[in-house]
Amino acid sequence: MKLKLSLFSFFMILSLLITSSGIAAKSLYATATAPALESPLGTAFTYQGRLMDDGAPANGSYDFRFNLWADQARSTLLGTVPLSGTLPVTVTDGYFTVTLDFGGGVFTGEARWLEIEVNGTLLSPLQSLT
Repeated sequence: MKLKLSLFSFFMILSLLITSSGIAAKSLYATATAPALESPLGTAFTYQGRLMDDGAPANGSYDFRFNLWADQARSTLLGTVPLSGTLPVTVTDGYFTVTLDFGGGVFTGEARWLEIEVNGTLLSPLQSLT
């Protein structure tokens, strides 16, 4: 019985503390700023990969070109990054990260395939974008 009374007393004290601190909590929430409106998502996305050079992780600067295909058979090219020339990318311990943007209207819910060219050599197989 003493345990129940102690628990009851504990909850009463806790309730009083929460109630008395509610004023401070309300003023804290009142000073918070409203969230900003969200900006549009855009069409760019991040692609990460691992590049091996003669079986070892590559290191250094490599020239990349990325082609986006509508299908694995390469029948319809949807876009190229960069639009001309190559994109120098730093590769460290084989890992690289690039931001690709093929523009609007290319991702419509169907499967897309990424072709990667490094220093003039096409890598295989094509990468399915999911």
